[in-house]
Parts: sequence; C-alpha cells; structure tokens
Amino acid sequence: MTDADELELWAGMSRGQALAGGLRDRDLATMIKRGGWSRIRRGDYGLTPGACWPEDRHLLLVRSTIPRLGHGGAPRILSHASATVFHGLP
Repeated sequence: MTDADELELWAGMSRGQALAGGLRDRDLATMIKRGGWSRIRRGDYGLTPGACWPEDRHLLLVRSTIPRLGHGGAPRILSHASATVFHGLP
C-alpha cells in the first residue's frame, strides 16, 4: 500500500463533501452530538475513534490535513511528530 492509498483510509470527509452527499449542517451537528462522528479539525469530520491512543488522534488530524497541503503542484511534506505518526514509527 502506498502513502497515497493510506490517505484514503482516514475515514472522514470535509464539510463540502458531506453537503455534496446530501447531508446538512444540522445532520453533522446531530451526528457529533450523538457521538457517532467527531470534528477532526475545522471543516473535517470523521468516525469517532472512541478511546484511542493520542497517536491515533494525531494520525486522523494529519490525514485530514494532507489533502489541503501542496497547492499548485507543490509536494506534500510532513515533518517531526506528524511524519513519525504517519509512517508508524515509534
């Protein structure tokens, strides 16, 4: 599996994707309130990871951020803790 494949596995969606899929802001708020979804970062939502390790939560944040990086063909680069978590290093 490549890094690009792994990016697709973050199990989340942006607000725009949710709205395009027929959800409303009210639907997102309800899913968050009921605990099935959580706000990963502003405008990105995902399945609530429950009692997961801090590294797993960081990985969700990294995976939701990567698509927003590298505008204009610039490479997407992770460094420090984010790169460590993304590549599964100790």
